[in-house]
Amino acid sequence: MAKITKDPEERQAIVVKSSGPILLAIGIVAVICILTVGLVFTRQSTGAVKAPPDPVLYDLGDFTTNLSGTSDLKYVKTDVTLDLSSKSLEKEVQGEEPLLRDCIISLLNSETSDDIMLSRTTLKQDAMAQLNKHLNNGEITNIYFSDLIMQ
Repeated sequence: MAKITKDPEERQAIVVKSSGPILLAIGIVAVICILTVGLVFTRQSTGAVKAPPDPVLYDLGDFTTNLSGTSDLKYVKTDVTLDLSSKSLEKEVQGEEPLLRDCIISLLNSETSDDIMLSRTTLKQDAMAQLNKHLNNGEITNIYFSDLIMQ
């Protein structure tokens, strides 16, 4: 049975004894919070999140060639730039440039003006597939056609 006391010192001792587990729990939660915040700041400062690599672009130059079909638009002129998967692939592309240029010309020769106007995305995908067949040390991740003119 609980003893009721009027002595202030005895009351204070009872309050301190009953609040001990609560203070311990609050202390543990505070330590966990501090460790979590420290871990987050440590990861950010050590560079755990890496920036995307710089693109490696290779300019294949200008192309002027005939189109397939009998439409009024018989020629295409464009500038082609390749987006390479790595810097090391650049040397291989330089060595294979005549072959890669021939692939682009052959592909453009097989296209009609309507094909190019309707879907440049398909033209890009076909060009990348053809060019990647000839590469061993990486791949072309995108191809850019600029100044695309048909006449």
